[in-house]
Amino acid sequence: HHEIGIHPLKTSADVSSEVERLVPLFDLAMLSEGDRQRSLGLAWQQAFTRPGPEPADSRERRHAAETAQELLSGLPPEFADDAVAAALAQLHFARGETVQAAEAARRVLRLESPSTDAKIAALFPLGVIAFSERRFDEAAEYFSELTGLRRSAGDWYFLGLSEFNSGQAALAIQALETSRQLDPASIETCEALATIYRSQDDRDAQERLRDEIARLKRWQSGRGIAN
Repeated sequence: HHEIGIHPLKTSADVSSEVERLVPLFDLAMLSEGDRQRSLGLAWQQAFTRPGPEPADSRERRHAAETAQELLSGLPPEFADDAVAAALAQLHFARGETVQAAEAARRVLRLESPSTDAKIAALFPLGVIAFSERRFDEAAEYFSELTGLRRSAGDWYFLGLSEFNSGQAALAIQALETSRQLDPASIETCEALATIYRSQDDRDAQERLRDEIARLKRWQSGRGIAN
């Protein structure tokens, strides 16, 4: 019930009449003020980070992000649990605020028993930030842990790139082949594998992948025409 939106509390982040309000599905009047603020903050965070037609810089999305940050950051310590820290990590990461995102994510991992969802929400931004800052060994550790928590081709892809940039070509190939199994239509993964096989002078594997890349491009082009 904590992740269900409720009517805004009386804070400086009150929603204007021109912006859509969050509406409760259940009566949460029995919850404490802190629980209601926590629920509302999580709901606004989800309204900002969930996929939707509005661009990230739209007025509605900006309002959702600002409201979520104000509500979640202003919670008393007893209400700032792993879900709140994870939501703040996702929020800051989506806004490109890497320092704040990493700080919130590490706060999740320092907790004694964070939920699996909270750990995933923390590990992914930490992995991407480490990779973008060329800390590839660290990124590999984050993505390796992620692969044990969920089934995602993207996690294996980043793990493979991190391993390759750390000088671990064999581990990189293993990770990227796993990513390819999970998402056989990924041209990006095939291209990364072809590059690694070329670096290892495995021309047969490289040529097989080049043929596969050409086939995938023809298939995707055909789908575009059909659509």
